[in-house]
Amino acid sequence: MQSAKKKKLIIANSFLLLFLIAGSVFAWFAVNYNNHVSSNDVTVVADNALQLSIDNTNWSSNINLSNEDWFSNVKFTDITGSGNGKFLRPTLEQQVDYASVDDSGTWKVPAVNLDYVKFTLYMRSKDPLTVSLGKDSRAATPDDSALLETSDNVPSNPSSFSTRPNCFSKDIVVGAVRVSACESGTNNNIFTWIPRPEIFVSDSTATRKVTYDAISTNASSTASSYKHTYYDYTSKALTTDSSVLTGTITDSNSRNLKVLVKNSDTGYYEGKVDFYVWLEGCDNEARRAFVGGNFKLYLNIVSEG
Repeated sequence: MQSAKKKKLIIANSFLLLFLIAGSVFAWFAVNYNNHVSSNDVTVVADNALQLSIDNTNWSSNINLSNEDWFSNVKFTDITGSGNGKFLRPTLEQQVDYASVDDSGTWKVPAVNLDYVKFTLYMRSKDPLTVSLGKDSRAATPDDSALLETSDNVPSNPSSFSTRPNCFSKDIVVGAVRVSACESGTNNNIFTWIPRPEIFVSDSTATRKVTYDAISTNASSTASSYKHTYYDYTSKALTTDSSVLTGTITDSNSRNLKVLVKNSDTGYYEGKVDFYVWLEGCDNEARRAFVGGNFKLYLNIVSEG
């Protein structure tokens, strides 16, 4: 018998995404941008009861995605999408000190594993298991440093748009990170997740320029940062989804991913899920002041059966 609940998978250690993006922003970094990923170390870990693969051929209890050739090509851009695997990069118009979306422009379809990350996680076990996104899945800064200056802490990655004694970190960009899971090979969304909704940069002006009114790292759950705003892939309509998963995952908000099904040919119980990681351009933390920010992503997969 399996134990009531077993922790199985993903500890994406130092899933460090470094953004170097030039230009003026609000919610979209800029019309002209140049960014890339560096200092990556993504490790997928499972115990002996669950085996993992990203190609359905090579199985292991340890997978480091940063060793994959495709991962070194990822250059994250600020894009938009619901989390169903379809994304857009709107045409932007550069204003005096911010970029705005051109609704009538020709919008681009971002490139998979160049503008955003997609990987298929294959899972197999000798036992029937239900696999979930589990407790302690989270997004963080690389060194868990302070985002806002306090009397005891100064951000280690300060923004040039801030000055002491009111310094803030470029790593506030972690608030714009989105993660989703879909039924593999389809656009059927299992969940869309905002890992750090408590980070909220607020504006009072409609233009939402490079400037801002306030930065909060403990925003109330009623704040708009707890909702996912994006442009719809088909209609290009600005859409808000309030049913998304938010915050560090706990036992109370863990989300089922897959029930493993017996494959009579292999003798294993098997399943697979597509994961997506992107920067949401409609998020208030996707702005010039946080260019050069860093984050790491931890995905803990648990199972029971």
